[in-house]
Amino acid sequence: MRTTRILGFAVASVSVIALSFWLGFREGARVGVMTDSVPRGGISLFHLNSINQGVSQNMVASLETDVDLALLWAQKIQQHPLEPLLEPLWGLQMSAAALSRLATYRAAHPSPLRKEALRTEKFPDTAEGKALREEMLESAQKNEDIISAMVQKYAVREEK
Repeated sequence: MRTTRILGFAVASVSVIALSFWLGFREGARVGVMTDSVPRGGISLFHLNSINQGVSQNMVASLETDVDLALLWAQKIQQHPLEPLLEPLWGLQMSAAALSRLATYRAAHPSPLRKEALRTEKFPDTAEGKALREEMLESAQKNEDIISAMVQKYAVREEK
């Protein structure tokens, strides 16, 4: 009788913990998106004001960065061990059609954040500045490799 109670308590405890984790993650993901909307709205406001003044370069750079980040994070999510559970358990899905549009765009429009494009960025002519520049270029190359792989996997190629 005592073993049955202990086993029942253990099963109930594990069930409550699992349900709490699932509900917490599901709500946490939604709250994360909601929380992110305020800073994104602030960035959008900055860009809208710039557009109204006839200046669009900052907006273009920001949107190009969003395309790169979407491809980078999509690759990370695809390799994550919880990825198969995102849609069925939590209702979060990564649209293959959206990935295809992003990759097709990136295939036709090289990223302004690729290593080659960033080589012209100015850094202080100090040991620290040179180290920072090398770190930035190394990171840009790693990102470029991931983005290239995502473009290869998802971009729609026009047939001639």
